[in-house]
Amino acid sequence: MKDYYAILGVSRNATEEEIKKAYRRLALQYHPDRNPGNKEAEEKFKEITEAYSVLIDKEKRAIYDRYGTEGLHRHVGADPGRYWNPEIFRDFEDIFRWFMNGGWERVFHFSWPWAWESSRTGRPSDAVPGEDLQYTLTISLEDAYRGKTVSLKVPKRVVCSQCQGAGTEGRYRDQTCPTCRGTGMMQAQRSFLFISQTCARCGGLGRIITNPCTHCHGEGRVADTQTIEVRIPPGVDTGMQVRLRGEGDAGIRGGPAGDLYVLIKVQEHPIFRRQGDDLYVEQSISIFQALVGDEVEIQTLDGQKEVLHIEPGTQPGTIIKIPGRGMPRVQGNGHGDLYVQVKVVVPAQVDEEDRAILEKMARKYHPDIAPQQRRMFRRMRDFFGGTH
Repeated sequence: MKDYYAILGVSRNATEEEIKKAYRRLALQYHPDRNPGNKEAEEKFKEITEAYSVLIDKEKRAIYDRYGTEGLHRHVGADPGRYWNPEIFRDFEDIFRWFMNGGWERVFHFSWPWAWESSRTGRPSDAVPGEDLQYTLTISLEDAYRGKTVSLKVPKRVVCSQCQGAGTEGRYRDQTCPTCRGTGMMQAQRSFLFISQTCARCGGLGRIITNPCTHCHGEGRVADTQTIEVRIPPGVDTGMQVRLRGEGDAGIRGGPAGDLYVLIKVQEHPIFRRQGDDLYVEQSISIFQALVGDEVEIQTLDGQKEVLHIEPGTQPGTIIKIPGRGMPRVQGNGHGDLYVQVKVVVPAQVDEEDRAILEKMARKYHPDIAPQQRRMFRRMRDFFGGTH
């Protein structure tokens, strides 16, 4: 009886990861491409691969542990497809990539008694999906607030109207590729290993186009510009994308069309500043409104009116929050907030009567600067953020 554990150099209670690690090390050591012409290494490679195929399969391992190799034959049977598991190499693609140079299909035909072959052979599908497209759309902040339906002129490739996407003309559209005989695949032999790769002549189609369409030159699609309507939802911001399924380039030979991604860019606004879903705006008030308080009517981004309550003694730069008057949230959960920053404006000139009243106030609140009238007014203007 063969001792599969000894062949891989692991204990009988080895974990799946330990079995994989042991096989990886031995497979790289004894692979025939690393030992050209060495029959002993070739046989060793077959032996460790056989051991691995049993121990990595929980069902087969349990049968082997109880009944040995004879039990495997009795319970699993002589059917190579049942005895040999073609999935064992999925975790070891690097082993085969090492000697396949990265350009070969993973289709193997081994020459020992328990031979197996992958089901990945056969003619591949002719259909090729179309490419995705991206279109950058610049909109105003008002449009981003309200949402908008926009007509876009998009350059794209569409299905050829002359051949309906087939790429050929006439009654006899194509012929079987003589090189691969219609399978789309060709085989190459490396040592005892047979590897399949895509047929270079037909590109894996299994057929040769003998009479390509004169309009699309055999591609089945042509360049065109189409008008596409896209609905921009309220609340979008710069960097967001709207996806239109099937509005990209047409596919090849019946393949699905790609998608169109509309990339949003929102212009800066001359009055409102956006930060996420919130809006910021400045509102000028007089020094007297700041001192005694007032109610100021302001206009929001959507053209509506809001009353701004100015409390007595409001300081320059004070920010007043108006809940729910910011940008709509794209997910539909209400709006952001509007933040109004107060800018206090000091009158540039006052008459003598007003000056007397202001001097009286200055002597009350700032007796140290009352005699210096010009400096007092300059300081007041600077303090309240006004202009000269």
